[in-house]
Amino acid sequence: MKRLVLLSVLMVTLFTATPCKAEQTATIVPPEGRVSDREARHALARILSYDDATLRESLAEYRALLALAPGDPAIEIETAQVLLRLRMDTEAAALLRGLYERNPGDSAVAASLADIECSRGHAAACRDLYLDALRTSGGRPDITLRFADRMNLWGDFLRARSLYRKHLAVSPGDRDVALRLAITLASSERYEEAEGVCGYLMLSRKDAAVLTTLASIRLLAKDFPAAEGYAREALSAGPGDREALRVLGEALMAEGRYPEARALYEGSIGRPDEAAAARVNIGRTYLGEKNAAGARKYFEEALAAEPGNIPARFYANWPDTVRSGALASSIVDDKTLSAAGLSRWADLYLSHGLFPEAISCLKEALRRDPAFFPASISLAQALGSDRQYEASIRLYRDLAARFPDSSKILTGLARVLAWSRRYDESITLYRKIIALDPMNPVPRREMARTAMWAKRPELAMETYDAALSAPGDGPIHPTENGEEKIVDSRVRERIRRSILLEKEAKKLAYDGRFARSLPVYETLVRENPGNEEALFDEAQAACALGLCGREARIYERLLSIDPLHSLASEAVERLRSRVNPSVRFDYSYWNEEGRGDLARITRNRFDVTVDVPVGCQYHFFLKGHRWLDTPNFDHATYGAGGVSVGFAGVFSPFARAEGSWTRKRYDSGTLSDRDTGHGTVWFNLDDRVRLGAGYARTDEIYNYFGIVQGTQADRIFIAFQSDITRKLDVSGRAEYTGYNDSNSGSLLSLASGYALTDHPRIFKVAASGEMRNTRHGNEYVYRNGELIDIIHPYWAPRDYLAGSVILEWRHDLSKTFICGAEQHYYDLKASFGTDSENNPYAKIEGEWSWEFLKHWLVGIKGLLQTSPKWDATGAWAWLRYRF
Repeated sequence: MKRLVLLSVLMVTLFTATPCKAEQTATIVPPEGRVSDREARHALARILSYDDATLRESLAEYRALLALAPGDPAIEIETAQVLLRLRMDTEAAALLRGLYERNPGDSAVAASLADIECSRGHAAACRDLYLDALRTSGGRPDITLRFADRMNLWGDFLRARSLYRKHLAVSPGDRDVALRLAITLASSERYEEAEGVCGYLMLSRKDAAVLTTLASIRLLAKDFPAAEGYAREALSAGPGDREALRVLGEALMAEGRYPEARALYEGSIGRPDEAAAARVNIGRTYLGEKNAAGARKYFEEALAAEPGNIPARFYANWPDTVRSGALASSIVDDKTLSAAGLSRWADLYLSHGLFPEAISCLKEALRRDPAFFPASISLAQALGSDRQYEASIRLYRDLAARFPDSSKILTGLARVLAWSRRYDESITLYRKIIALDPMNPVPRREMARTAMWAKRPELAMETYDAALSAPGDGPIHPTENGEEKIVDSRVRERIRRSILLEKEAKKLAYDGRFARSLPVYETLVRENPGNEEALFDEAQAACALGLCGREARIYERLLSIDPLHSLASEAVERLRSRVNPSVRFDYSYWNEEGRGDLARITRNRFDVTVDVPVGCQYHFFLKGHRWLDTPNFDHATYGAGGVSVGFAGVFSPFARAEGSWTRKRYDSGTLSDRDTGHGTVWFNLDDRVRLGAGYARTDEIYNYFGIVQGTQADRIFIAFQSDITRKLDVSGRAEYTGYNDSNSGSLLSLASGYALTDHPRIFKVAASGEMRNTRHGNEYVYRNGELIDIIHPYWAPRDYLAGSVILEWRHDLSKTFICGAEQHYYDLKASFGTDSENNPYAKIEGEWSWEFLKHWLVGIKGLLQTSPKWDATGAWAWLRYRF
């Protein structure tokens, strides 16, 4: 109504501004109140510009004004602003560029042109023009604040914060600038401090603007329940707030509450400027519910209403053709798309982790507009996420040379250097970032994480401790107010607590205390829901414990927060593979000779295993066997076939078990069938020690007599394993053996090892000792000087002691060093020992295993042992295919 009245007055003014020559009558407007045609048109143009629906009419009036008064700076600036809102960026920039060249000392023109360059994504031009404006204006406060606002584009958060705080020191009551400071803090991931600024403001007034800002901060922090709560409060205080509605919708979508989000978006369909976007969002809710048909209807409606709507076109092709070559070509070949439009396509692809398509769009955007900064920084991030590390690092370094004060660029470069395992370079760069902004806890925390990845725990712990002494910039202005001090104290305590929790969890996980780390990670994530590092580490700890169900849930949550998390995406892909059935083929060869006639046999074995996972953590398997045993005594080959069924499962972080039963049937009818099997249970006692107990029945086949007698043993054992530190471990075993020929024996063993180097190249030195005793020794039966039988046809030592030293080299060649990744390694061992029988020995072992092409595993292993009394040779090979 107000606008209608203003327009009516303007019509009267225009009508009376220049009377007709034929009628010089008096008017209702006195001479001193009359305005010129130019002034009236200027007022009309301004009023029409207030509403997006009448922008084009406003532009027509401004064009008429430019014809009436060419070169008027105020009119040219306002015309440029309208052009900009109509997305006619090039014309707007050309208009102001001409004005700037005519008036190089005009700071207002320089600042306006800078704003246009900023809106066009031209960060360097925007920065340089603002610096010129500040120089010519003598540092005008309003231009300084506008400059600070624009710094978010290229990520100069430190300077922006400094300018905002300088202003607030003079004008502490400026709530608008305080909220801009909060958003800048949140953009640099300093969420606690950003909320602290809002906390100060709410002490005086809790209005919709502050609540909406809080909602936006919690959305950036990926704390969706809190974002929802603040958004609802904001809408109660200021119904219809579009930013609050946007945050509420995104929070509900992230929480999977699709019907509620849909109802919210349906309320926006009636607003013409929001109708297409609302339909796209409604379609997304249906996609979230796996209702592709329902979603497509809304995407098509959005395209019909707005044919150029990029999100509508993207989702209309989802998921069938969104990655098709035809669609990709149509996007990059579309000459009507600006760099900003191509970047919008890239953002959509990135939001679903589709890196190749996103990178293609971003490269085309930069080809069309090399100065478009958002495409440059997005491309650097996308290349890093897609593990094209060298290309990402080159681009980041080029950007850092052009924007040396951008903490956003420097931090991005430090992260990619760490991802590419160039840890020393990353840590050096983090030190530089910390020196630039000593009170910022974020780079210290990230440097500590990098130090942990680099296997430098001492540096990591020192860095976490240093972060505790740098808990932010403090209050926005010094105060003695008790309530404001409480707000500041709470902010500092939140920062300190999150750092302490992360430090504790990281140290526990690094030392292999995965079960103890889980509740710490749970607390950390509960208090900091968007902490992606904590979520990934928690999932990795669950993986290390075999809790793949829990692992999957955590990864799902992490990817809902950050679809670009490439390690989580790879881990999920591998996890999905691990829960599929597999078929494995094994072959083993074993030959031993020595101890008189006790150990003289060659054994070949073939196995086919079908493994069927159930519920992820439980595996049931069926095996088919073929044995070919050739004792030296008669040089005959004794063939047998058999089948096994088995189970292995992880019940909790503290308990796991496995067991199997095997039925063996010899080809020869003179040999009886055999049953063997085993069952084992292990308990994790607070990650300090693992205790195991088990039973096994085994065939004792070392010679001809063991085969024909059907010698078997029942073994009962208890054992322990303990990782005293990350590098030092100790284990022991006590075993009782009962043979089916009225004999028995016992075994006590103890071993300890120390890793002199860390993963991925581990050199380990270990020592072991054992004590064996058997109730009855071997009895040899001869006839006419020829051996015809052995009673107890197996090694039966009495009061036996042995010790050895083992040297081991293990090299992990995997592409990705995460739990669950495709494994590729080799392992070499050399052992030297002696015993109470004066039988020194030497043994070498080697193993190589490689997982590849997502489905395949191949491996080989060999062993050679020699001593005066006993020699052995072994070879193993395996091939697995996982569906």
